[in-house]
Amino acid sequence: MEPKRDRTKESKLGIPFELSDESDIMIPPGYSGCTIDRLSQRGIREVDKFKPALVCLQIGSNDLCSIDVEVHDLVDKIVDFTEMLRGRGVRRVCVYQILHRKPPTKPGRFAVDSEWFNSRVDLVNRLLDERLGRDFLSGVRFWRHAGFWSPENKAMVFCEDGVHLNETQGYPKYYNSVRASVVSGLNSL
Repeated sequence: MEPKRDRTKESKLGIPFELSDESDIMIPPGYSGCTIDRLSQRGIREVDKFKPALVCLQIGSNDLCSIDVEVHDLVDKIVDFTEMLRGRGVRRVCVYQILHRKPPTKPGRFAVDSEWFNSRVDLVNRLLDERLGRDFLSGVRFWRHAGFWSPENKAMVFCEDGVHLNETQGYPKYYNSVRASVVSGLNSL
């Protein structure tokens, strides 16, 4: 019988993701509706438990839905969290670009004006890109997702709620981006 592989080398927090048992990558389930404050608490427990070398974060979109959240404060909290992870032995942290939303095609529970939300997303992404950079020189990088930004692509990748990715085109495109970020992170170790 083959020994069980060590699945504690890499971790991604913030979104749901499934891998087969053959994977060397340990990815706990995401935290639906999570904010940076809640993820910071939960994420530290995961990091202390699994001791990952690489952590990839999809975080910030739920925070941006609140009018009470100031963009610069959110960016500071995300950067502080990456530094906290690095201080706990995580060798590489990859922060994912926050995706836009599109106007919903049917009413739902996510009643946030998409133009207002997307303008905040653009500012957070720009500030994170400036502060973190796109390489792992400091052990942290900002990851830009491709193929989600044109109106045509938004129409193809989002569910009717305008918030979640659909299973036919959205998630496959997103998973390809996640896979590329993990490969990039592993290659930089």
